[in-house]
Amino acid sequence: MTGLMGSVLLSVSMAGIVISHLLRGRRETDGLVPSDDECRLARITAGLVALVTVVLWAFAMRTDPPFSAGQKLGHGFLIGGILGAMMCLVTNRLGPVCRADSFRARLLALIEVAFAGVFGVALVLTIFSSDPADAMVGYALGSVMASILGFYARMFRSETEDYLILTWCLVGLTAAAGTWLAVAHFATCVQRHFWPLPVLIITTALVACLIAQFLVRESSADSKWASSSVLVGIVGAFLTIAVSCVYAWQFGKIWKLLEVVAFGNGALALCAWVILGALTGGKDRAFRLDAASLSAVIVLAFAVAEFKLWSGLGIAIGLAAAWTIGLPTIAVSKRGTSDASARTIANVLSILLAFVLFRLFITRYQPVLSRTDLHVHYSFVGAILGVVIPFLFASSMHRVKLLVSSRQGTRADICALRSAGWLGVCAVAAPLIIYLVWQLKAAVGFMFGSTASLVFFLICQLFHESVSNQPEGRSLADYMVSLFIIAMQLPAIQFIRPFIDWSPTRLQQLIILSVAVVVGLGWFALTGIAASRVVSGGEGTDDTI
Repeated sequence: MTGLMGSVLLSVSMAGIVISHLLRGRRETDGLVPSDDECRLARITAGLVALVTVVLWAFAMRTDPPFSAGQKLGHGFLIGGILGAMMCLVTNRLGPVCRADSFRARLLALIEVAFAGVFGVALVLTIFSSDPADAMVGYALGSVMASILGFYARMFRSETEDYLILTWCLVGLTAAAGTWLAVAHFATCVQRHFWPLPVLIITTALVACLIAQFLVRESSADSKWASSSVLVGIVGAFLTIAVSCVYAWQFGKIWKLLEVVAFGNGALALCAWVILGALTGGKDRAFRLDAASLSAVIVLAFAVAEFKLWSGLGIAIGLAAAWTIGLPTIAVSKRGTSDASARTIANVLSILLAFVLFRLFITRYQPVLSRTDLHVHYSFVGAILGVVIPFLFASSMHRVKLLVSSRQGTRADICALRSAGWLGVCAVAAPLIIYLVWQLKAAVGFMFGSTASLVFFLICQLFHESVSNQPEGRSLADYMVSLFIIAMQLPAIQFIRPFIDWSPTRLQQLIILSVAVVVGLGWFALTGIAASRVVSGGEGTDDTI
């Protein structure tokens, strides 16, 4: 039953990709093509992603921990990485569409890549229908690796951010994490038909969004962007809730499904209304701070209410359904204007995804946590580090962008890619180092702190806006760190388990901590010196990083 449902969802996602591509057409995007520099960077990125994927897949063909029996983790990583390499090329081709004056064209491009995200998860679900959990972890890791290289390399090279590949990644992670939670929630054999439920809901949300944009007539020249975005969101949410009512009946009158879908759409719609109102309500920063605080409260209410309704699975399904609201809101950004609305709503969706991953972490290590003495001071250390480290990523991104701007051509591409790759490696290593030094109690705090840091970034993004489009004038809050935070949380979920029974000595802990501190200080010293030379107009920074 699970494999059959996966095949159906796979077919629907493929049809969605084709239909959204055909509906978009070329009339509204004539003359919008990627530059030669963008095409070169996309090809290099795709090749690097494919190479790293194949190398790590070959390494993951082992059967000892942390690799799963049957190499499901490695095969899932292979699927996520290869699809990610393809998306680096596809999103580069679709990138100019997001700079078009047409809200409809932007929305259809987002729907197309969102269906591609569902396609990957449905493919994993079809192939590994008997036990998809480990394969879903591998797919998530592969897609995040590809997205980090694709998203941040482009951000370092230009003033635009690739929200297409970010949307592909977040949609795929939502479906994969939801399926993972469904497998844990419905643990008996007779309940396996519930496993595809999160993928079914997010596919329904995307189909509803596609139908809604077809039914809603676009406002002329996007002069009233709210009318198109709001109407598409309302119609799409209504269709999603209506179809979910049918699902709830067919799955045995599980009305909790209808409740979490309805609340998810309603909460994100309210949050989007508050955020967009703040961004278009003038320059009163106090008003924006109020709106940011209210948005954080709404996000928290979303997580608490969905958890009360249906545990962690409720948060995942509610988030899956909320993409009906999320996609039109991200598509609001207009050509030649700030993309603050897209960045902020993407951050909100990332916060909710971080809640899902945090719940996955607790579910995965619940037997160990039940016998662990959670000393408050160790959890506090982990929480503080979880909050601080994302801000260090933002400062690193600021320096790297300065360094990349001082280079031209292929040298700039290589600098951007190796910097994005290095920051990704640091993100993966951070939770493992914290666990090895302070054990599981600190890892729990770290997961909490990293999730909380996204809330702080949300508040900062609404309170502070870039005063200039130049790298040196950009606010650190404007940098998207959500992919790095997800890259910290996924390894914490998967790769801490092999070290559960190992207790390092004080000397070993001191060595691990010392190496991490020295490497971190060395990175900030090198990038700081090189960036200061760029700012002062000096030369000789080309080989510093």
